[in-house]
This record gives sequence, C-alpha cells and structure tokens, in this order.
Amino acid sequence: MKWAFQHMLIYGLALAVAANSNSTITVNQTFPSNNTARTETREDSHKIMEEENTVALAKEQQRLMEDLFKYYDKNVRPVQKPSENVTIRIVPSVRQIVEINERQQVLTLYFWLRLYWYDKSFVWNTSDYRNISNFNVEPDKIWLPDMSLYNSAQEGQDALIYHKIKTKIQVYSDGECRWLSPYFSSTSCNIDSTHFPFDEQTCQVEIASWTATGNVIDVILDKNLTIDTSNYLENIQWKLQSVSAYRQVKYYGTNVHPFPSLVFEFVVRRRSLFYIINLIFPCVILSFLSLMTFYIPPASGERITLSISLLLTMLFTLYIVTENLPPDSTTVPLLTKFIGVAMLIMTVSLFGTSVAIKFEGKAEPVPRWVSLIVGKYLACLVLRNTSWIRECPRRRRRNPEEIALSEQSHEETPKGLLENEGGAQPDNTCRHRSPQSSWNNTEQGSGETSAVPKASNPIMSRIVQMFRHLAGRVETKAAIEKAQEEWKEIGMILNTLFLGTFFAVLFISTIVIFSGARYTE
Repeated sequence: MKWAFQHMLIYGLALAVAANSNSTITVNQTFPSNNTARTETREDSHKIMEEENTVALAKEQQRLMEDLFKYYDKNVRPVQKPSENVTIRIVPSVRQIVEINERQQVLTLYFWLRLYWYDKSFVWNTSDYRNISNFNVEPDKIWLPDMSLYNSAQEGQDALIYHKIKTKIQVYSDGECRWLSPYFSSTSCNIDSTHFPFDEQTCQVEIASWTATGNVIDVILDKNLTIDTSNYLENIQWKLQSVSAYRQVKYYGTNVHPFPSLVFEFVVRRRSLFYIINLIFPCVILSFLSLMTFYIPPASGERITLSISLLLTMLFTLYIVTENLPPDSTTVPLLTKFIGVAMLIMTVSLFGTSVAIKFEGKAEPVPRWVSLIVGKYLACLVLRNTSWIRECPRRRRRNPEEIALSEQSHEETPKGLLENEGGAQPDNTCRHRSPQSSWNNTEQGSGETSAVPKASNPIMSRIVQMFRHLAGRVETKAAIEKAQEEWKEIGMILNTLFLGTFFAVLFISTIVIFSGARYTE
C-alpha cells in the first residue's frame, strides 16, 4: 500500500512538471508575436503623432500667414516711415556665358540671381507659432522691387526682372525676404572687332529700379563686392577673363534724386584656335599661292585663270567674315585687313600678268628709255643678265675736214650701202631699225629709184636684186626675233620684280597685321 502511494505521488509530480513545461513553452512561443504587435502599434502611433504635428504645423503656418496678410497690401512699400528707403542687396552667381552675338551685339548670360530685402510687415515671434521661422510665398502675394535691366536687348516686359522670375520667395521671422532664382539675361554689348579673331570684349549688365529713385529704393552690392564664379561652366568660344561689380549713381534730367544702379562687368576673350585653323591659315595659304602665278609662263592661259580663281576665293572668305561681324564703319578687323592686302596683291598680280602677256611676242623695237630703265636699273635689282642691251657708239667731236670728207663720201656712196649692220647712221646716233623699215628699204631697192648702181648685164642685175631681196627678208626676220627676245626679257625682269615685291609686301604685312594679336586657347 505504501509502495503504491509512493508511485502515485511520483506520477502526479511528473504530470505537474509536464504541465508546467508545456505552459512555459507555449508562453515562449507566443512572446515574439506580442513584441511585433507592440512595435507595430508604436510605429502607428508615431505616424499618427507626425500627422497630427504636420496638421498642427500647417494650421499654425496658415494662422501665421493669416495674421501677417490680414492687413497687408502688396502695393505699399514695406517701410515704417515715408522717408525711409528699401535697400535691395543683389548677389549674382554667374553660371554660363550662353552666347555673344557679334552681329546683333547681344550678350546672353545664365546666372543665379539672389535678391535680399527686409519687409517689416513680416516680423513675428517664432514661439507663438510652434517655432516656425520661415515660409515660402508666391511672388505675386507680396511687395516686389521693380528691378530691371537698364541695358536689356529684349523687348517689352522681358527687361523687367520681377516679371520673368517665377520662383517662390523665402520670408523669415526677422522680416528678411530672399528671392533666389535662375535667370537668363540678354543685354546689349558694344562689340569691338578691331582685333578679330583675337579680340577681347567688355560687356556689362546694369540692374536697378526702373521707376524708383535712390530715396525710395536703393541697391547695394554684397559685402565682398565680388561675383560668385564657383559654379561657372566654360564657354567653348569665349574665355571669361575677369568679372567685377560696382555701384554707380546717375542723375536724369532735372530730378534732384539719384538713380543708383549696380553694374556687373564681364571681360571675355575669344578662343581663336577655331578661326586660325578655318580662316587665317587658308587665307595665308591662298595669299602665298597667288605668288606662284609668277612662275607660270605668261602666255599660258592657266596663269590668268588661277589668279581670278584665287581672287574669287578671297572674296568669298571676306564675305564669310563680314557676315559674322557687326557693320562697323569705325574699325577694320585684323583678318579683314589681311584679306584686303592679299586681294590687292592678287589684283596687281593679275595686272602684271596682263602686261607680261602684252610684251610676249611683240615685234616692235624696244624704246630706248625702256631699255635704259628696265635693262639697266631694274635688271640689276633682280640680278638678271643685261648683255642683250645694245650699246650705242659714243659720239666724238669731229674736225671740219672730217665733216667735209664725210659729206663728200655720202654724196658719192649709194644710200643702201650707208646703213651698217647695227643701224648706225653717218651722224653716229644710235637708232634701232624696225623690221618694217628694213622691209621697205628692200622693196624700194628693187625700183627705179634705188641708190644701187645698175649692172650692165640685165641678168646680173636681176640676180643682185634677188639676193638683195632675200637678204632683206633674213634681216627683217632676225630683227623681229631680236625684238621679241628683248620684249620677252623685259617681261621676265618685270615678272621677277613683281614676284619679289609682292612676296616682301605680303610677308611684311602679315607680320605687321598679326604682330599685336594675342592667342587664346
């Protein structure tokens, strides 16, 4: 009995332990689900609290704006006294030089414009409105300064800055208003094309109130008096050299009050590599190529064709240059000067070619003064041989006996035998015989008035006449060939002289014209 009781007690205790263990396991298994539920409950409560705070904050902001705009009039200047002025602080940040239109003389800029001013109507205690320190408002809800571009190149209301900017204005509890916005400006810029394409331009952007004087609206610069260029993007055509800003005051008409304005000055220099490769280098090549026309024979038709083709090419290049520049009558660009000099050289070269062609094949004797100027002096300049010049025998003073003997010999000697081979007359003057005169003398010798004595035998007389006729033809042909050679030599001398002169002029003018140019990558 006692043993059975012990067994029952042990069995009961085992059941109790098993029951306790099962309950513990169950609790352990359900505990994480309770934590998850509690976490979700907490997140939901946080969201609800945030939504409630947002709604409450929105209500407070709405209440703040209702309180601020209850008696606010945007047409009234935000000052406490009529004698006070509203000070506008302008801080531009240059972003990019979009374009400089030389033809229209317009500078297009993209910058971030920042305007700061104080409106005493927007002052509140932040603790009264759940620590709201600022809010954003549409620009058409509050008073705006009528800032404008004085040198705007746009039409109508595009010159008014407050009409183009549509971003919201930040209003702070101390009354400060901040108007930050990107802005594209198109302003007039006086283009100086004197050193094109190595030019440097100075453009200005002038901002001020269009209607208000300095005692109503004043404009000031930032304390450091600089323009922010930390976010500037380089332009592929223009390099920004420097930027500066200053405040100026002007008086218009009989108005005693000043008109202050802020002037932002931009100094830019053209990147000239593009123009060197595409304009200057081809022009230089064409100019020096025009000198090669002097190496082509004048009688060749290709010489004139090449000269005219080069001249037309330079005219087309000049047209391209003038199309990209303003029609300025006060200055002449460097490139235009160079093209003008090259065209002048080509024109004179064409004229020289025409002169050389005129000399080619000319049969008339060379005048004495031409032989003297070209054959002696100009030939020495171009280092050419002058042996072709025929020298005249020097005159010497003769006594009366020699003169009488010469006259007697002249009367007794036939006329046809007095002419020597070089064409010297009895008075020892140098006269070139023309081929026509030789031919005429030959023909006249066959007539009855010939100074040659007639032969006693008619057959011999006819033979003499035939030989004299043949000799005259040979002499005429030789004279023509000699005259042609002389004219050809004169043409070669002038051709060489033109070549040297034009090369020197072109080289010197190129150095002089582009000596003051400053290259910018």
